[in-house]
Formats: sequence, structure tokens, C-alpha cells
Amino acid sequence: MPGAAAWVGPTALAILALEKENRLNSSAILRRRIADGRRFLMLHMCRDGGWNHGAARALGWEASPYPETTGMALAALRGVRGEPMQRSLDVAQTFLKECRSADALNWLRLGLMAHGELPPGFSAPQGLEYRTVAETSFRLLVSAVENGRNCFWT
Repeated sequence: MPGAAAWVGPTALAILALEKENRLNSSAILRRRIADGRRFLMLHMCRDGGWNHGAARALGWEASPYPETTGMALAALRGVRGEPMQRSLDVAQTFLKECRSADALNWLRLGLMAHGELPPGFSAPQGLEYRTVAETSFRLLVSAVENGRNCFWT
């Protein structure tokens, strides 16, 4: 919405929900809102790829991306191609190798799978703990996507 704060996470979640509804009950309004959300995400991409909370530039400084929001945005931008997306996929691959957060790992896996870029045979780092019901539940959903039971894009 014009004049609202720039938040990547809620925008990405809204796109995923709108896409699911559009598959069930397609409409021009839903398609337009999905396209608007995707444009918003592309405009708020950090210069070197990836996303943070929503400000790619703040107080004259280039902001750095975060793993969680990079994964979320990639999931919401499934099917989008081009050089900026490739930069973001590269950032996500780097985050994935260094990831020590269950939430970030889940979103990165989902975002990379959305683009067919999850490394073959990828497994979570040893000792990574899933501390909450939300982290564990999301892990199960992402694992289901890896195993062909996709609740996000089918």
C-alpha cells in the first residue's frame, strides 16, 4: 500500500498465499496483487542480491541481506528469472553454506527449491537445533516439498 512501511517478510508471505488462492480461484485482481508484490520485492532487493527487512539502502548506506528474508523472497519469486535473481540465488547459496539458524535454513531451502537451485543431497549442518514448534513444523513442511509433497506451489 502506498505510504506503508517496506516489509519483505509479510509481502513474501502474502504472495505465497495469493498464489495459492489464485490457483484455486483465478482472478485478475489476484494476479495484479501478486505482480504488485513481486515488483515490490524486486525494488527492495539489496544491491548485491538478497533481501533484508525491506530497506536496501538506509541513511546513505547500502544494507546487507538476511538469510531468512532472502529465502522468503526467493520462494515468493518462483519463476522469476534474470541477472538480479541470479545474484540473489548466489547470495542464498552462500547463506546456506554458513547457516546456523533453523528458521533461516528452512526459508533458504524453500527459496532455493522454488528455483530448482537447492544443492543435490543437501543436508542440514550437524547440531542445528529446532527449538520451537514453529521451527519444527516448518521443517516438516519444507521436507515434504523436498519429497514431492508440495503444499506451497500445487
